[in-house]
Parts: sequence; structure tokens; C-alpha cells
Amino acid sequence: MKAILVDDDFAFCEMFLVRLQEGAQNRGIAIECDVCHNPKEVLQQHIVYDVYFIDIEMAGMNGLELAEEMRARYVNAEIIFLSFHEQYVWHSFHVRPGAFIRKAWLDTDLPEALEAVKKQEEKIGSVIEVTARGNVIERIRPMEILYCKSEEHYVRFVWEDRESRLYRMKLDQAEEKLLKFQFLRTHSRYLVNTEYICGLSVDKVMLADNLAIPVSRTYKRKVQMAVMNLREQKRKK
Repeated sequence: MKAILVDDDFAFCEMFLVRLQEGAQNRGIAIECDVCHNPKEVLQQHIVYDVYFIDIEMAGMNGLELAEEMRARYVNAEIIFLSFHEQYVWHSFHVRPGAFIRKAWLDTDLPEALEAVKKQEEKIGSVIEVTARGNVIERIRPMEILYCKSEEHYVRFVWEDRESRLYRMKLDQAEEKLLKFQFLRTHSRYLVNTEYICGLSVDKVMLADNLAIPVSRTYKRKVQMAVMNLREQKRKK
């Protein structure tokens, strides 16, 4: 696994790398971590990292701005924020970070962040089998699916790049296959990947790129609780 630490605190970076390697080795995670002290330089690179450890408070460009750009470019990348100030966790939810590390509590928070990285690695490698037209069996990665929509006797799977494909099945069947990957029913016709939820309004959930998916009255309470739980999980990490 390839990672990068973006932080302009040189002393903290040295300490973090030591703790990171120790924690990763204890959990059986093979990880190589580059370091960049200038967030603007990261934007100029063409390397795609699996994990971005980003300090929120940096000179010239803050970590939230950098994370927004990284998320737009690399939707499935794992973003983990670092900061001395816990209040930033509430401002970071729209970027969908995998964890939030408090620098003052590094030894406590880093192990939890590494568990999130390990789970993400496992989910990215997982596949499900679905039947396409012509009875062709296809293997697809749930983590790359943005949402599913019921269309008569088919379910349309929509990917993060908006490519879509129809599969002959019921939405209930799709939900059964995708439940363990944290997909959420928001409507009788819609199933969304909670990894992409950026916000919630009265009757819609907002996904990446301001895509709005309807929330019906039947599922409203369940969706509200799910989004609240997601926020709480991010806060605790």
C-alpha cells in the first residue's frame, strides 16, 4: 500500500513515520509512506496514493482544500486528517475521511486509523457476481459503485464516473448482495453507497459532485440515523 503524509511540521513527520511503520507492522499492513511538506506540490504530482494523511493547518493551503481536490481526482483514495484541534472534524465530513487523528493523541488515534485503512483495503479488493444480459456473469467491485436504481425488471448500477449498466435482478437482491459493504436504502427505487454520502437535506442525500438521490418518507428516519452514525464514527476516529 502506498501512502503520503502531507504536513509542514518536520518534527511531527519524523515521529509519525516511526509510529506508522510500527503500527502497520503489528497489523500485517505493508505500507510505504512518502512525505511532502508543501500541499501545493502534491497537486503537481501524478502519483496516485492509496492513503493520504493530511494535516489540516498548513501554510499556503489548508488540508481541507487539498483533500477536496484529492477526492475529486481520486474518489476511492483513503483520506485521513491530522490536527491538534478536534473541532475540524465537523468541517471535514463532506470530504468523507476514513479517520481523524488528533496529534496530541497520536498513540491512541493512529491504531484506530490503521484499522480503518485495513478494512478499506479489504473492501476495495472485494467483488460480487451479478448476471448481465445474455446470462453473462460479471464480477464487479462494490466500492466503485455510487448507487443503484430499480428500473422495472432490472437494476441500474451507476459507477463513480457515471458509467452505468443494467442487471436483471430486483433491488432487494442487490441490497442483499451489497448490505455488508454499507449500502443504504433511501427509497423504494434507490440504494446508495454510504462511502459517497456528503450531506443530507429534508428529502435527499447528497453524493459526490452534488448528485442528489431522493429519500422517501418510508426510509427517512433510517437514513437520518445512518448519516448521524457515520458522522459519529468519523468524530471518534
